[in-house]
Amino acid sequence: MKSSLPPADNEIEQKVLGILLYAPENLFKVADILRPEYFWNQIHRIIFEAIIELHRQNIVPSLDVVIEHLNRASKLQAVGGRIYLNELTASFCGVSALEYLSTTLKEYYVKRTVIRTCQETLKKAHDTGADVHEILEVATRTIGDVANLATTEMPRPIYHAAQRTLETIQERMVNGVLPGIETGFESIDYVLHGLKPGNLITIAARPAMGKSAFSMQMAYQIACQGRPVLFFSLEMTEEELVQRLLAMIARIAHSSLAIGNLGPGQFESLQQAAEKLNGVPLIVVDAGGLTTQDIVSVCRRTKFENDDLGAVVIDHIGLVNSGKTKFENRNLEVSAMTRSYKLLAKQIATPVIELSQLSRAVEARMDKRPMLSDLRDSGSIEQDSDVVIFLYRDEYYNPETERRGEAEIIIAKNRHGATGTVEMLFQNSITKFLEKRTA
Repeated sequence: MKSSLPPADNEIEQKVLGILLYAPENLFKVADILRPEYFWNQIHRIIFEAIIELHRQNIVPSLDVVIEHLNRASKLQAVGGRIYLNELTASFCGVSALEYLSTTLKEYYVKRTVIRTCQETLKKAHDTGADVHEILEVATRTIGDVANLATTEMPRPIYHAAQRTLETIQERMVNGVLPGIETGFESIDYVLHGLKPGNLITIAARPAMGKSAFSMQMAYQIACQGRPVLFFSLEMTEEELVQRLLAMIARIAHSSLAIGNLGPGQFESLQQAAEKLNGVPLIVVDAGGLTTQDIVSVCRRTKFENDDLGAVVIDHIGLVNSGKTKFENRNLEVSAMTRSYKLLAKQIATPVIELSQLSRAVEARMDKRPMLSDLRDSGSIEQDSDVVIFLYRDEYYNPETERRGEAEIIIAKNRHGATGTVEMLFQNSITKFLEKRTA
């Protein structure tokens, strides 16, 4: 019969404390592993808190010093007095097992937290008045935090990181592997070296410049590499996006698809285009009223199911609902969103691409190419983003321009490398961007 008691081991807790009290010079080995809450026994938790507090004050937490510290805090008798602390040191079993025992306590804590989270989720789920999205968000966030805790490595000297970096560089030398995920646009990958996991990428432009088309094409090209891509569409329905995608693949004007005005053989071309989508792991989420919490929750669940998640695209942040949280103004709301997406990117180790509108200040200038100061609603977009990309098409403002059918992809910010402008072609009828040299 399985025990209903939470996972814990009083004897292991005693051994860990015994080692630390008998040989306090070994505390540094587990100072970054152990936390007071890992101790199930409240008495042991109080003792460890005293040890850590003394350590923070640069005082060696020897047995006599810990006893005096607890006595001054009026906690000595609560933990069993001097007698119990002496008993703990009597259980000293050598320092070689310290890290193993400490890791075991951490694992027990993770298991207890999972159990508690499941129990709380079950209780809330039985409440007919509880918000289902809030239940899922809290449960997913808590489990995600615990998962991160369970996989966190001990901090190590920078030399270890240097060795891993050399191995990565050597792999790139031998295999020509980019440090980031290929976008499918060679000229953009040349500048950015791919989209790096953990990065927040902002794609911004004035309306009708092709933000959605550009991001959808990029998402499709990443998914064609076998990497799942989550595409949150708050502006268009899944059917509208797929229609554009089919038009792009089959090279048929999307306006013809909208009214069913197809020429000979074009429907067969569409069928072939649809067949190309078979097995492509591009996931479109077009639910209305999505909040930042909804997006984060879906991303975490998807990452849990698909560790090789290639990218997340949010089209666009101006339509994301802030949920129950109230903000004094839109700037603060957008700031909170971009911070959440940046943290999300780091937590799931995946590039997160957010689309954003630009302010109308662009329209008042002679040169209407966007600048970082044009980012709408919040300066934190620029601050939180690792990469900022602007789209500009001269023919939108100057119909008679010599640059009809051309687009400028302006990489205005690149935290890890070069900036610059990549010139591309844009076929408006099929909403497709093309490399100039391969067109």
